[in-house]
Amino acid sequence: MTEQPVSLLTVDPDKPSLFLPTAMSRGPWAVEALHGGVGSATFARSLEHLLPDQRLSRLTIDLLRPYPMAGFEVEVEVVRGGRSVTTTVGSAVDQSGRVVARATALHQVPAPVSATTTPDFSVPPGPDGLDEKPMTDGSLNSHGFDDVGRFIMTRAPVGGEPGCGRATVWLRIPDLIEGEYTTPWQRSVIAADCCNWFGRHAESSEVSFVNPDLTVHLHRDPVGEWIGLDVTSRWEANGVGLASAVLFDTGGPVGMAAQTLLLRPIAQPGVSAGY
Repeated sequence: MTEQPVSLLTVDPDKPSLFLPTAMSRGPWAVEALHGGVGSATFARSLEHLLPDQRLSRLTIDLLRPYPMAGFEVEVEVVRGGRSVTTTVGSAVDQSGRVVARATALHQVPAPVSATTTPDFSVPPGPDGLDEKPMTDGSLNSHGFDDVGRFIMTRAPVGGEPGCGRATVWLRIPDLIEGEYTTPWQRSVIAADCCNWFGRHAESSEVSFVNPDLTVHLHRDPVGEWIGLDVTSRWEANGVGLASAVLFDTGGPVGMAAQTLLLRPIAQPGVSAGY
């Protein structure tokens, strides 16, 4: 394994909206594409910078094309600003001018309230006391870069391993950008984009399970460096699937995530593992 960079992305100093992926952020499906969660986390970062006094509460991303390893630019803007709720949109554009992803988001002004609830959810064991390992050893990637997937570290309780459409796992995400604080929202987006991997029903050498979208809701920020996923995934014979998860920390649930899945057999002639 080659020496890993210290962060997933760098920012062009002459154009702060231009993100340049490091080798560590490459995705499993194509050599030229980075991990979808890493690309999508740039929307969370840009939107948090756009409205620092409001809390990002929902982010939906349509992945039109893979985020390119060659770099891409993210632009965001307010659609409607309100006293309590603001809606925003954004787009990611590659260096040839093609839109590769679009985002819509909801922001809320924080306010104290006494009416709270305790969801019916039991926090699984961990992350302390569990064995730690990379998300993947690289053997199932659709290309020859074995380091892919090692940037996310995992700790899984007994019985929480993927392979049957259900999984419970703790994830630790590295820095998004070197020298910059990676917010809970940014880490949560990267973790949420792993639902399809941990909820898979077959290996990626047999079936591609690309997600052309991602939606993340966070009702509170996760605390600590580990984020948990309680994943459930459905694969249907029509080639459509759905992976969803409760996101949690050691204090309980923090939000939910969902991905539509494009299911295609790898061995089928003329079918690629891409979008």
